[in-house]
Amino acid sequence: SQKGQEALILEKSRGVGGRLATRRIDNQGLDHGALFLDFIKNKLLVGGMSSYAKSMTTNLNILKEHKVEKISKSSSGWRIGTERGPEFTCLNLILTAPAPQAIELLKDSALYPPSHSVSNVSYSKALILLMIAREIPLPLQSMELDDYSIYFMRERNLHPNGIVIHLPPGPSEIYFEEPDKVIISHFKTLLAKSALSQLEIEKYELKKWRYARPLTTYPTPFLEILPKLYLCGDAFGNPVDSAQALARAV
Repeated sequence: SQKGQEALILEKSRGVGGRLATRRIDNQGLDHGALFLDFIKNKLLVGGMSSYAKSMTTNLNILKEHKVEKISKSSSGWRIGTERGPEFTCLNLILTAPAPQAIELLKDSALYPPSHSVSNVSYSKALILLMIAREIPLPLQSMELDDYSIYFMRERNLHPNGIVIHLPPGPSEIYFEEPDKVIISHFKTLLAKSALSQLEIEKYELKKWRYARPLTTYPTPFLEILPKLYLCGDAFGNPVDSAQALARAV
């Protein structure tokens, strides 16, 4: 926009933010964005981590619930087909999804260069349990238990009886494809060993992040994988640095 170019963001979800995620239960928030639970502190995010994303996108040109299904070349650059039906054309196309999702879209569109090394970028998985307790004694605070992170949402001015448990990458990888009831049972076994064992839990909700955090990254800040078709984001290191480097180049 600063260069006088018209920009449009196509967002597949109903809201912005991706892994800056806040779930509302009983009309009150529980943060569960896998990558950001430890990173972002309560003082910065009154109203939940998704509010931070919303504040950054207020004046941007965004179409929500527009999942891209197909990409093809056009006379002026690129044509983008969406699940809802509308097509869009652009000169420069930038994909910011996690690398495996971007590659899958390119393969579906018969555009992915065979055996490109960006396919070596890998991600950890994350399993996160949201719980609502009947009551939480005041002395209880966010803690670590066997490398599992336990967060009390009242510390973020969110759901006063909300608890979020984040499994580390190892157990998340092991249990990720198991049925939800098996995964929740594993969480309950963990709870039985903690100070939370005496709490009366009224609601459980499981969240799965298949692409929680990059384990490996590509050696450049972005990639022009085809002429005027770019990949950027956390697959290339710090996502802010990646975006800024690409903005200078395009």
